[in-house]
Amino acid sequence: MSKLSARIAAIALLACWLPLAAAPVLRFAAADKEVTVASPRVEAPTTGNPDMIAPNLFLLAVSVTDPKGRAVAGADVALDDSPLGFTDESGQYYLARKPMAPGPHTLSVSHAGFAKFSGPVTLPNGDAPGISLPVRLERQSTNLAAKSVERGEHAERAPNYHVVQIFYVTDRQDTGSADPILRYANQRASSGSVSKGTCDISIPRTHESGSLESPSWVRLEYRPDPNKHVVLLNVKDLAPDPFYRRLSERVAKSKEKEIVVFIHGFNNSFEEAARKTAQLTWDLQFDGAPILYSWPSRNKLLAYTQDEDTVQWTAFHLRAFLEELAERTDAKKIHLIAHSMGNRALTSALQIIAAKRQGMTQPLYDQVVLAAPDIGADTMDLLAREVRPVARQMTLYASARDDALILSKFVHGGLRAGGKDTFLLIAPGIDTVDASAARTDFVGHAYFDNSVTIITDIKQMIATAAAPEARLLIPGFLRDLKYWTFPAATAPEVQIH
Repeated sequence: MSKLSARIAAIALLACWLPLAAAPVLRFAAADKEVTVASPRVEAPTTGNPDMIAPNLFLLAVSVTDPKGRAVAGADVALDDSPLGFTDESGQYYLARKPMAPGPHTLSVSHAGFAKFSGPVTLPNGDAPGISLPVRLERQSTNLAAKSVERGEHAERAPNYHVVQIFYVTDRQDTGSADPILRYANQRASSGSVSKGTCDISIPRTHESGSLESPSWVRLEYRPDPNKHVVLLNVKDLAPDPFYRRLSERVAKSKEKEIVVFIHGFNNSFEEAARKTAQLTWDLQFDGAPILYSWPSRNKLLAYTQDEDTVQWTAFHLRAFLEELAERTDAKKIHLIAHSMGNRALTSALQIIAAKRQGMTQPLYDQVVLAAPDIGADTMDLLAREVRPVARQMTLYASARDDALILSKFVHGGLRAGGKDTFLLIAPGIDTVDASAARTDFVGHAYFDNSVTIITDIKQMIATAAAPEARLLIPGFLRDLKYWTFPAATAPEVQIH
């Protein structure tokens, strides 16, 4: 194993400890016939996992597959009914070595569309090698699971959800699958082509602002239900001309004639990114045209370096799209929001656009939000000087609690722009906001879209272009440099639409 691979493996273990796990991938497939539910089974434990991580680095490695031996991503893994995390795209979950009682425990694994597995497992003692456990999940009655997205759990029940339509642009491989969850793969389009279209996503009427409602075995929910969860309902691809025609119609109907483009980060599938875009659109109460730009992240924790290469590859496609967007629509405002590694693609694209627009004084874009940017601080400082002229206002959200960027720092050996470690990245022309106090997910990396405080701040920026002081943020100073924090008394972190 190379030094880099070993470091990434260590990151995976730290991530399980934190835990660093994306929201579950709501994956299920339609079947041609009714499937009888068989009793779950677990293979005999084996020691070690030579293909991935040395057995002395973990307590337990769980590999989850379906009856055909295919990896099951996004499966909930729990020990003694306490959630540990989710399997990655390869169906793997690692429990890092940390203080835990050795001896017998109960392992459970669940996923939408499958019967829940539960069985005994014995954690090793002391320095004994960790154990690897292959788990096979048996399918439930998949006819019901396949129809649940379209009609909810009960056909006779009236819909209890809203439908948000978003536009999308992606350079992922189009599989042609009729299942919207499987339509775009976690790999580059073979021809380097870019696909466009629309998605419909459900937002339950009980939705809480900042939440991405998903099935949970803790609540005995084993399949997505639009009445309860944010669910990708359908994907419709469009040729360029129909795409821009429908996009222009949507813009024309909006009060401010505006567009917002969301570029997701590392370890995201197309489905998850679409769901997050719809959730953010709803929470921002944005009435313009929302667009997801989805680059082909591998949606796999150990694929960090592959995603780094891919995000540079996609920057050329993103740049072409952003230029085309400004040319082919009559939008008065185009806002750009990037998260995590997606900031690399955005800043690279804007750097090229800015170079081509030298001498032009009118900004091409309105609000540009850099949320937890996974970019080296020194690099970000240099980029800021070049890309700042193309935006009316640029805002960077950083957090001292951003464990995902701490892990990124571990790989690269330097401070990341979205992480607050002894200092915040404060660059001329960029409003830096310390979001450390905001409610976050498990790893403090998705704070921009799961905190009502930050969502409200972004909403106010988009609506009014207000400066930080007009948004009642509190100035802070680091030496002679100014940054901003949220006031101690903020709006409640739960809001029902």
